[in-house]
Amino acid sequence: MPWKLILACGLAVAVGLTAWCLYEYGRAPGGHNITQRESTTNKNQAIGMERALEIIEQAQQRLADIRDYRCQFLRKEFIDSEWKRNHVLLRVRHAPFSVYMEWLSDEPTKRGRKVVYHEHLKDKMRVRIPLLGIVREMDLESSIRMKESRYTVAQAGIKNLTNRLAQRWQREQELGLTKVEEHEVDLEIQVGTQTFRQPCTCIMTLHPSAHRETFQREGFLFHRTYVYFAKDGPAAGLPIQLRGYDWPQDGSDGEGPLVEESTYFQIECNLGLNDKDFEP
Repeated sequence: MPWKLILACGLAVAVGLTAWCLYEYGRAPGGHNITQRESTTNKNQAIGMERALEIIEQAQQRLADIRDYRCQFLRKEFIDSEWKRNHVLLRVRHAPFSVYMEWLSDEPTKRGRKVVYHEHLKDKMRVRIPLLGIVREMDLESSIRMKESRYTVAQAGIKNLTNRLAQRWQREQELGLTKVEEHEVDLEIQVGTQTFRQPCTCIMTLHPSAHRETFQREGFLFHRTYVYFAKDGPAAGLPIQLRGYDWPQDGSDGEGPLVEESTYFQIECNLGLNDKDFEP
C-alpha cells in the first residue's frame, strides 16, 4: 500500500477518533445546575473578635483529629470582570500534605481535569489533561498567572482556610477596627437533583470603608466576609463556606459585590487515604 494512502488512512482514523471523543465528552454528565439558599434562624448579634477567635481555635482543635478527608468543593472567583467557576471532587491528606482535585462539572474543556500536589513536589503540581490523558508537571503558580484562581492547589483545603482565618483574625484583633457579628443559619446547597443541608454558625467581619486604606495595606482583600462553621455532622466545627465582598463604590458600609465564594460539602473524614488516592 502506498505510503501516502497509509498516511491518509491514519489521519482519517485520528480525526474520527478525536471527533468521537469530543462528542462523547461534550455530552457527558456535567454542568450541573448549582443553587444555594440559606435561612437565618436568629438575629445578627454583635460580638467581639475574641468570640471569632474562640470559634476558629475550636476549628483548629477539631482539625488536629482529622488525618484526611474527601468532599465536594465549589469555588467561584471574580477575576478581571469574569466569573471563574469550579466544581471539584477534593481529597486532602494532612501528613504528608497531599491534594487531589478532579473537576466534576464545569465547561467541557475542564471537566475531567485532574490535579495533584504532594509536599515533596514543592513548587510543582501534576496535571492530567482531559481527552488526551497526558500528565504534565506544571509550576504551582500557573493557575494564578493564567488568572484561573487567586490561589494555588497547595493552598487548598479546610485546614489552610482555617489557618489563614486565624492569622487574619488575630491581626484584626490587634488593629481593633473590625466589626463582628454572629448568627445561626441553615445552609442549603442543591447540585442537580441532590440537596445538601447544613446548620451553621456564621461569623461576619466588616472592615469599615473609613479604614479601607489601612486594611488594604495590611493585605485584606474584602470589605465584608461571611464564614460558615458547620454545627453538626462530620464537618462539625469546621469552616465550610467563605464569601468575600468588595468595598461598595459609594464608600458606605453597605454590602458591596460578591467577588469570591468557596464551599466544602458532603465531607467524609478519616478514610485512610493512601498514595494511590493522590495519583492524577
